[in-house]
Amino acid sequence: MKNSEELKQKIEESRYSKPENALWLLQQGFKNKFKPNRNELISFNTLAKFYEQNKKDNLQNNELFAKMFIFVYSHFLKYYKASVFDDIPQKQLYSLLDKPISYFITRLTDELNDSEIHQYLKEKDIGFNRMTKEQLKNIDIDKLTEKTFDEETVAEQMDAMINKFINYSR
Repeated sequence: MKNSEELKQKIEESRYSKPENALWLLQQGFKNKFKPNRNELISFNTLAKFYEQNKKDNLQNNELFAKMFIFVYSHFLKYYKASVFDDIPQKQLYSLLDKPISYFITRLTDELNDSEIHQYLKEKDIGFNRMTKEQLKNIDIDKLTEKTFDEETVAEQMDAMINKFINYSR
C-alpha cells in the first residue's frame, strides 16, 4: 500500500517537474484557489516571461538543428505516409536523437565503403544480378574487402564539416 502511494506521489510530482506544467499549475492556483500577493504575482510573471523567452532563444540559438529537424521530419512524413497528427514520424526522430553520435559515424562509414565497392564493380561493368565466369575472374577480392574509409577519419571530417556549417550560420 505504501509503495502504491509513493508511486502515485512520484507520478504527480513528475507531472509538474516540466516548466510549462509547473507554470500552468501555479496559474490555476492563482485563478481558482488563492489570491497571490503582489510579490508572488511579480515572481510568477517573471518566471512565465523567462520561460517564454527561453523557448524563443532555444529556437533562435538552435536554428540549424531546427532546419534539419524539419527537413528530416518532412521526409519521415512522406516515408511513413503520415500526417502531422501521426506519432510514428516523431517517435522515429526521437529514437534517432537517442542514439549516440558514434552510431551515425559507423553507419556513414559503412555506407561510404559500400559505395566504393559499388563504384569498383561499376567500373568493371559487373552487375549484381548476372555475372559471367569471366567477370568473376576479373574481380580483385582484396579490393572488395578493403575498407577505404575508417571511422576515425570519417568522424574527423564530419567534425570539420559540422563546425564549418555552424560557423557559416553565425
